[in-house]
Amino acid sequence: ADLTHHAEVMDRMRLPQDSIFIIHMGGVNGDKAASLRRFEHNYRLLPDAVVRRLVLENDDVSYTVEDLLPTCKRLDIPLVLDWHHDLCNPSSQPVTHYLKDIEAIWRTRGIRMKQHYSESAPGPNKRAHSDYVENLPLLWDPEVADLMIEAKMKEQAVLHLFHKYPHLIPSDLWSRIDSDSDQGWPDPNA
Repeated sequence: ADLTHHAEVMDRMRLPQDSIFIIHMGGVNGDKAASLRRFEHNYRLLPDAVVRRLVLENDDVSYTVEDLLPTCKRLDIPLVLDWHHDLCNPSSQPVTHYLKDIEAIWRTRGIRMKQHYSESAPGPNKRAHSDYVENLPLLWDPEVADLMIEAKMKEQAVLHLFHKYPHLIPSDLWSRIDSDSDQGWPDPNA
C-alpha cells in the first residue's frame, strides 16, 4: 500500500519517470534464494504505477550487486549501484564486471541511471558514512549516470565537491545561482 501511495503521489505531481523510489531487497530471512523468489513473485503483483518507478539498490549487509542483478535482469528492474555498499558487501567479481548489464537495464527502461556514493567515516565501522566525500568513483561517467552523494553534511558535502571539482557543476544549476549572493559556489568557468 505504501508503494502504491508513493507512486500515486508522484504521478499526480506529474513527475517524470526519472523520479523513482529506491528500495533495498530487505531481509534474507535465513534463505536468500527463497527471499529473492518471494520478491519476484510479489513484484509481479504490483500495479504498473509502482513497477514504473521501483528500483533496487545493493546493500551493505545482505544483497550484493551479484545477488540482485539476475532478478533485475529477469524483471527489468533498474539497479542503483551503491559504490560504498559494494565495498562493504562485495560481489565475487569487481563491480566493473556488472556495469554494462546495470546500464543496459536503465537504458532499456528509458531512465537515466542513478548511482550512490559515500565514503567510510573514520573509525572501525566501515559502513558508517563520512561527513564529506573527498573523491569520486573513477568509473563514474557523468554523461551516463547521476551520482547521489550520501554524506552526513548533506548539501555542504556536495558544495565541498563542487569546490573540488567545479567542472561538474551542471550548467542549468549555475544559471539559477545568483552570482551576487554569498552562497560560496565556485565559478565553473574560472
